[in-house]
Amino acid sequence: EEACERFLAQFFHGQIETEETASIRELVETTAAESENVAEWFARLMAQLFGKHGLILVESSLPFVRELESPIFQQVIEKNEQVADLLLKAADRITTAGYPLQLQVEEHQANLFLYEGTDRLLLERHGDRFVNRRASYSREDLLKLAAERPERFSANVVTRGLMQEHIFPSLAFIGGPGEVAYWAYYREIFELFGMRMPIVLPRMSITLMEGAKQRLLEGFGLSVEDVLTHFEQWKEEWMQQQEPHPLHEHFSQARATIQSTYLPLVEEVVRLDGGLRNLADKNAELLLAQVAFLEERLVRALQQQDDVAYTRLQRIEAFLLPEGGLQERKLSFLPFANKYGLGLVDRLVEAPFTHDGTHQIFYV
Repeated sequence: EEACERFLAQFFHGQIETEETASIRELVETTAAESENVAEWFARLMAQLFGKHGLILVESSLPFVRELESPIFQQVIEKNEQVADLLLKAADRITTAGYPLQLQVEEHQANLFLYEGTDRLLLERHGDRFVNRRASYSREDLLKLAAERPERFSANVVTRGLMQEHIFPSLAFIGGPGEVAYWAYYREIFELFGMRMPIVLPRMSITLMEGAKQRLLEGFGLSVEDVLTHFEQWKEEWMQQQEPHPLHEHFSQARATIQSTYLPLVEEVVRLDGGLRNLADKNAELLLAQVAFLEERLVRALQQQDDVAYTRLQRIEAFLLPEGGLQERKLSFLPFANKYGLGLVDRLVEAPFTHDGTHQIFYV
């Protein structure tokens, strides 16, 4: 609880106080106080933000959920070799099609975890035995456990989809890019278990855009699409077009000085020992290269400090491509809510987005 309080204090210290701040603070502090752990806190936040729009949260480790999953655990144990074989074939098919592998599949993986006390340990299959770091089980041992103590089992990324579909038969499964890529392995596995794989759809991908940032973009003649698709290339070309920094001249003089004083010394060394020619030339190249490296780093640092335009570019990049990724992968929703209120959720739900897999822009 103390760590949670420190975290919230640090978060709000970094936010500008607005007319929405009090309600945001009440939301996060109240839900935290009512929760016994981080998972419950997250669930309460999601229920508050999205509950009225229709939301069901399921804690998959609850014993009654594991009991519902018991038949699938048993089938995975019985058909373990077939599952592994289908995964390997799927990996070959994906590789042949030219796609990167999202799963590292191996013949001996059992695609289940087993709890030993409070530790969730990966099971592997060796021969007709299933082993983890603590114990070894026969197939019959595991089948008995799955029937009588299903709460000791946990699905991995492969078998989780089977559990989901068993408990919640779905018309469509919506996931992020990485999760959607996992499902490329699963079709034949679903068929093996007598199940029909749902339609797999990519979740919506959205960038929130503010008026102030839009004006910064217009100053550079950029669009949001330019930043999201080829910003690094544009920025490199832009920097090359800027006026050279006055320090360029000083570094040029330094290189000239090195060449006028050091290179004659190199020739003298070579005259005394011709075998040192390659070493001496290499040493001179390294010295000049180090000067060039220092010049580039220093000039860039000074540009970043002094150049108003460069500072504006940094603001654009931090907002639209934080740490080189999309907003939705890096930024929390709460700073946006602190500016625009919790009603931003409702505005996003009601917005006329197109569900065609494209990345979309929402102007807040």
